[in-house]
Amino acid sequence: MGWHTFNKDTVNGEMQPHKANRHHHYSPLTQIHCTIGALSYVETGERPDVAFAVNLLAQHANHPGKEHWKYLQHLLGYIPHTKNIRLCLHPRHISPALNIWSDASWRGRILLVNPWVLAQLSGCSISWCAKRLTTVAASSCHAAFMEQGLAARHGKWLKNL
Repeated sequence: MGWHTFNKDTVNGEMQPHKANRHHHYSPLTQIHCTIGALSYVETGERPDVAFAVNLLAQHANHPGKEHWKYLQHLLGYIPHTKNIRLCLHPRHISPALNIWSDASWRGRILLVNPWVLAQLSGCSISWCAKRLTTVAASSCHAAFMEQGLAARHGKWLKNL
């Protein structure tokens, strides 16, 4: 199996291979599996900002609906349009201050919490963490405490390095 490239233009919500790959007859599931696998590789090595989207798409890879194809196409369009946005890798401050930023999103009446944590040392991003918590929050306040707990554990882990 080789690397696939896809047209962003769709017909009835399905992705179409470029004409150069027309002789290959891959099933739509094979196409989505290969594309998500490639995005996972890109996300791990260079683009942590797409980790949540890739993870969410991977959860629906075996039974994708039209909305998942739409999200995948959007993600494939997002990556090249944001390729020049870079993380700061040079210190902005002389003092070695460790700042930890966090936020969480939740959805529906059942509060499934999806927190993320970003750690910066002297203004440089040094660590990024995004998790899907298995515990269901009882309220939005409880979800915020869960997110802050993840940030505190991440900060303690960084301090002990």
